[in-house]
Amino acid sequence: MNNFENFDEIEIKIKNLLDALVIEADEKKYEGNTIWTNRIKELLRDLGWELGFEVCPDGSSNPAWLFDLNWYLTNEDDRIISLPLVVESEWNRDLRSIRYDFEKLLTSNAEHRLMICQAKTELIEERFQYFEKAVQDYCLNNKNDRYLIAILDDYNTGEFIYKLLIK
Repeated sequence: MNNFENFDEIEIKIKNLLDALVIEADEKKYEGNTIWTNRIKELLRDLGWELGFEVCPDGSSNPAWLFDLNWYLTNEDDRIISLPLVVESEWNRDLRSIRYDFEKLLTSNAEHRLMICQAKTELIEERFQYFEKAVQDYCLNNKNDRYLIAILDDYNTGEFIYKLLIK
């Protein structure tokens, strides 16, 4: 399931960030979805800045725009010219809630799309199958679209399980 050799530099950095978060959450005894969501946004915001991107939300008065988080670039006229990453996270475990957020990613023309969710161990493969089918069925995807799926196995290992989908 985890085929990391196909991950590009950004996907590897995101994977490392999420893996480190699991260790941090265990050490600090994080409880509840809100702390996970906020911490993921902080870490991805900081990574985006480190890579030279503008980030929304940026932790100040700049609210979320379309997605839970995105990295973007603007030109000298302050017009958006590129969307390197869009992120959706859904901590409700039901497929309906997950689908609602994931389908937003399908409509994006971002270079990278990241979906973060959690599932019982026995449902992880079923969730991956849903994501694969959704990507294949969506007719407006561009060739080589990249979707990094990170599912937290919160009932067994407590670790993220990853799958990279490339259309």
